[in-house]
Amino acid sequence: MLKRILLQTCYFLSPLFLIITIYISNPNYYSENMITMILGALAFTWLNFQLVLSARPKSVEALFGLDKLFRFHGIMAFIAIILAFSHKILKEFKFAESLKTQFGNIAII
Repeated sequence: MLKRILLQTCYFLSPLFLIITIYISNPNYYSENMITMILGALAFTWLNFQLVLSARPKSVEALFGLDKLFRFHGIMAFIAIILAFSHKILKEFKFAESLKTQFGNIAII
């Protein structure tokens, strides 16, 4: 039971390291763009974790069961995609079209 709670906590708190690292890299820029940066970091981290979950790690599968693991995998992938689109929409609303946003559009497509 404790292992399950620990794994779930690590999963949901894992983007914090990325968020803190990005913010420290340029605090002046990200102080006014905090929400878009957080949405992007959450989407990026959780989409990458979907690759790990789809590999069906034996230790995680034994703790949660294959049924619950696949259900969680599907729900979190959907949430990560929603976060990525939210990041894209807010970023385009705040900034004009640029080469950077064009590459972002290609990545989402």
